[in-house]
Amino acid sequence: GGFIFTRCTLLQPVRDPIERIIRKGSCISIDIPPITLTPARTAAERQLIGEEGEVEEDGWLIASSQSTSEYDGVSGGQAVEGQGTMTALRRYHVETGVIEFYNEPVREYRAARVLGEGYDGRLHPVPAEVAPRQGRYRNPEEMAIAAQIASEVNRAREWLYSYHSQNAPADQSEDIEKKYLRRFYLEARSGEWVLDENNRWLRVR
Repeated sequence: GGFIFTRCTLLQPVRDPIERIIRKGSCISIDIPPITLTPARTAAERQLIGEEGEVEEDGWLIASSQSTSEYDGVSGGQAVEGQGTMTALRRYHVETGVIEFYNEPVREYRAARVLGEGYDGRLHPVPAEVAPRQGRYRNPEEMAIAAQIASEVNRAREWLYSYHSQNAPADQSEDIEKKYLRRFYLEARSGEWVLDENNRWLRVR
């Protein structure tokens, strides 16, 4: 009988570059920011510190390198630390995420003249007699979705405005109002509808 020769290749598992550096004995320095946990720890927090053995499915953990103090968002400084700082920062990131998540749908509804920015910093449904509905926006279900999105965005905007107002110096209250309430109204695009301070619907030219 004959011989059959085969060529074998030894495969080695691909390791993370950082792991390879550590295994070779190199010295590295890792600066880990302090972690502050809320009194009522979530499952994700317990898992982080080793108290929870079971993995939390679809869990979210919001972390920040500035977790020990609040950013006032206007002057560029740090607000005074206080009880509940971590909770406020978590809520801040959540509400900011809500606005970012609905950014594109809100733009579409504004361009379609379904929603309009108000002088009060809120989104308002544009009355059909002001801007007649067209296409799919005649569908009641579509309008219900638009109303729900407006409600979620308004809630997030109101919380963020309150957050920055409470953490800003008294002499910056007008700047806060312009930055977090008026800017949506002032940044409305051509063709969109806005609700002015006298509750009149105006179309941006």
